[in-house]
Parts: sequence; structure tokens; C-alpha cells
Amino acid sequence: MPLSYEDLEFSMNDDLLIVSYPARGVMCFCELNGDRDYIERTWVTGFDTPGRRYVASLMRSAGNAYLDGLRLVQSL
Repeated sequence: MPLSYEDLEFSMNDDLLIVSYPARGVMCFCELNGDRDYIERTWVTGFDTPGRRYVASLMRSAGNAYLDGLRLVQSL
């Protein structure tokens, strides 16, 4: 399944970064570290399958890239 950064949506609340892939109906919940600049743990809702674990790892990478972008913007 090809996954493009442009296909993802990002939102944050107090404790989590949520990365969603609306085209596939998948949401990945990312628990952030204390400084809120790195993902410590992720989980995807639904059954635990190799495909979902693979998507979660891709979404984790995309989430960390998103956080890097936020840090870059905040440092300007």
C-alpha cells in the first residue's frame, strides 16, 4: 500500500499527536515525550496485524517529520 505524506492529516491534543490516513480510515495515536518533540509510542486502532503495524511505523516516521517541521517553524 503506497503511503504519501500528503495523504496524511495531523492533529495534536494535550497528550497525543494523531496521524490519520482518511483514504484508508486508519488513525495512528502517538504518545509524545515530555518535551513534545518526539514520539515515544504509537498504536493503531483495530486488529493487530502485520499490515497495521507496518502502517503504524510509517505514520510514526511521518509524525516525527511533522514534529521536526513544527520545531523548525518555532525556531524562526
